[in-house]
Amino acid sequence: MESSLTTDREKFIDAGNRLIDFPAEEADSEAAPALETLDTGMVSAEIVQKVEAAMSEAEKPENGPIGQEEKSAIEMLKKNLCQFEADGAVTSLIILARKAKRENQKLIIGLETDWIPGMEVKGNLQKKAMTALMKEIYSIGKAVKSMGLDNVKVIHGRGSYLAHSLIKAAKNSHTDMRNIVVMASKYAIEKSIGFRAFREADEKNRPFLTGIDPVELVKLYEEFGESVSKQLHIKLASLLYMTLEVAAGKEPPEAPWIHYDRARRILILVPSAKPMDYQALQDTYKAELAALAAA
Repeated sequence: MESSLTTDREKFIDAGNRLIDFPAEEADSEAAPALETLDTGMVSAEIVQKVEAAMSEAEKPENGPIGQEEKSAIEMLKKNLCQFEADGAVTSLIILARKAKRENQKLIIGLETDWIPGMEVKGNLQKKAMTALMKEIYSIGKAVKSMGLDNVKVIHGRGSYLAHSLIKAAKNSHTDMRNIVVMASKYAIEKSIGFRAFREADEKNRPFLTGIDPVELVKLYEEFGESVSKQLHIKLASLLYMTLEVAAGKEPPEAPWIHYDRARRILILVPSAKPMDYQALQDTYKAELAALAAA
């Protein structure tokens, strides 16, 4: 399984780099930075972003006709964008779970989704569209059980209750803080009393914490609300995937919406979202679910 994931990742990156080489000579100097060469050390979200930029550049009419090789590369890349990210996350999950297993400990993953705007609104369309994907995310540990890594525990909860549940699970399984990964709201991570023990953990025993700042999402939700034609594509899976990859040792991309305190092992993400038709949103989440299930 692991070698297969690695091979597929290398094939995707190779195809991306071939595509990047195609319009490079025609691209103007302003576009050039978005077309830098991909490498395996990048987190999957960064690679996907650069691949999408390369595909957009290659398909510009002013760059001339696209050859069959480029067409094939674009077709393959578009088909595998979701799968590439999911596979990258599972590879990182393997690394983290294996490390904990060597220490006879659990890999405990804590998730809080209160930061998603409108989730408490009765009949919320976002929640309906995302429910199946969220269930798959909560059972992500099953992806590595076939490798004998049966030590992944995912806990979903709210704020201080989540912190309490994580501490209890760690105590019961004799798991150190360093084998805990959390993705929750920025407020919970940085301000809540429940997470104080995580923030103040000993330097050699710090958990990995990702805080989601929903300020941009809230602005969009306040503008569009429950509009069927303007539902937000909140990249819950991608945010978790980046969390797992950085926790496993990769460097996050340099971007205004990403802030990483390496010493404290705290990653703060300020995501935005693309408004789309509700049916398109459902289809997008279904594709992400299928990719995670197949990883």
